[in-house]
Amino acid sequence: MTKRTKTELSTQVSDLLPDNSSGEISPEDIRIVFTDVGDSLLFWDNTVPASDSATCAAGEVKFGLTTIGETTVCHLYVCVATDTWKRAELTSF
Repeated sequence: MTKRTKTELSTQVSDLLPDNSSGEISPEDIRIVFTDVGDSLLFWDNTVPASDSATCAAGEVKFGLTTIGETTVCHLYVCVATDTWKRAELTSF
C-alpha cells in the first residue's frame, strides 16, 4: 500500500477532477479519482468527535483511537445528520 500525504492527495484530486466553478462534480467523478485497483488509500489523523453532538455534516466519516478507562479501542464515527455522530467499535473477526 502506498501512503499519500494530504498534500499529494489534494494535488491528485485537483489534477483529475473537472473545474467545480459550476458545482457539477458528481459522486462518480470522486469515485473515479479514488479507483485504483493496484493501490489503497490510508486516512488516519486520529481526530475523533468530542461528543455525539459535535459539529459535522451528514456523511462525514472519521476513525481513531479512543481511550475508555484503561482500554484503548478503535472506533469508526459516522455523521448521520447535521451535528449527529454515531460510532461503532472495530473488533477482530
